[in-house]
Amino acid sequence: SGYSPQIVSTRQMEYLIGQYQRWDDAQAFAYVQNGHAFYVLTFPAAGVTWVYDAATGAWHRRESRDMGRWRANCHAYFAGLHLVGDAVSGKLYALSDDVYDEDGETITRMRVTAPIAGEGERLFMASLQVDCETGVGTFTGQGRDPVAMLDWSDDGGKTWSNGYAAPLGRMGEYRARAIWRRLGSFRSRSFRLRVTDPVKVVIVGAFAKVTKGAS
Repeated sequence: SGYSPQIVSTRQMEYLIGQYQRWDDAQAFAYVQNGHAFYVLTFPAAGVTWVYDAATGAWHRRESRDMGRWRANCHAYFAGLHLVGDAVSGKLYALSDDVYDEDGETITRMRVTAPIAGEGERLFMASLQVDCETGVGTFTGQGRDPVAMLDWSDDGGKTWSNGYAAPLGRMGEYRARAIWRRLGSFRSRSFRLRVTDPVKVVIVGAFAKVTKGAS
């Protein structure tokens, strides 16, 4: 912060990084896009990439399909483009908010919630709605009728339920709602939301109808 060092890691991040067998191979680059300053930290031996967003103060993970880590290995800003080099092929790519695949490979957008609990009491969830931009379907192909997949874990992430789909709306269907109903009961539950269709994904928030039970 200015000329003063500031710790940006969380206890959870410190624990995770501490589990890696090697740290001396770590490499990083930074870039600014749409008002967000990203610090991209990759551990090649561990096959993991973590990204810190200075605008939100939050960390997230990036992973290219079947690689574990993100394939972007380096960065340069040139001619108005954010160019990154591929760690495997040596190809150059341009980062874009308007392209929803990675050189033809599927990008899975995933968000996992912190556990929801009711101080030891059983909770009953009538519905969960994810407030997001809808009507984002493509003209043809995959993404024409996009969906969001929801599953959950009641045992701390050790096992997960089957996935259940909700519509994100075909092109122009702006009144579509990503909502799931009759979600049963639990004492503690984490939700996981995933979108694999090549469409724009903007998540604003989520709303749930939850009541406490007697059992």
